[in-house]
Amino acid sequence: FESDDTVLLVGEGNFSFAASLIQELSGTLHLTATSYDSHSTVVSKYPDSVENLALLADWESTTLFNIDATVLHKTKLLKSKRFDCIIFNFPHVGLGIKDQTRNIQQNQTLISDFLASAMHLLTSRSLYGDSKDGVIYITVKTGMPYDLWDVKGLAKANGGMSCLRSFVFHPEAFPGYSHRRTIGFSEGLSTDDNSEILKRPSRTYAFTV
Repeated sequence: FESDDTVLLVGEGNFSFAASLIQELSGTLHLTATSYDSHSTVVSKYPDSVENLALLADWESTTLFNIDATVLHKTKLLKSKRFDCIIFNFPHVGLGIKDQTRNIQQNQTLISDFLASAMHLLTSRSLYGDSKDGVIYITVKTGMPYDLWDVKGLAKANGGMSCLRSFVFHPEAFPGYSHRRTIGFSEGLSTDDNSEILKRPSRTYAFTV
């Protein structure tokens, strides 16, 4: 990231990634962090979100709720904006679907629809005369069944988006970040300290139009 970059985070859980990002860059980013859930649901599912949301408010970052990552370009608060970076960490429908084939299809649909929508919010040198072309970052777990999601293939099928690069996601690079599952966090029942995503490497893919 560079100073003054405009960054959109979608699918935030406890907003710890957003809080880490804004602190590490001393508030120089123009950050908008969003959640699919309502504010009350976020606080209920992720009690530690309260502190993170307060920190984001202190840094004058924008936090939005009830934001569907698959229709960003139709969302009133976002559709007129453009971003240098759009980030979706660990997308997952979180429906507890037992049938693996259907589970894979549902998550592929989520990612495909997100890409198709997010591409309309990217900065572009050729289309808008922006200083840079925006990039979409998606981070997913590796191994089965995640490898079958074929994130790179989904991007290519969405208007021929190209993968600029991919790299291992290191959660320790974001102090204070703690991964949370879609279903929420329960003390004593859920894993803490990123143990769930440290069992095997996760990978971040960078896409551009």
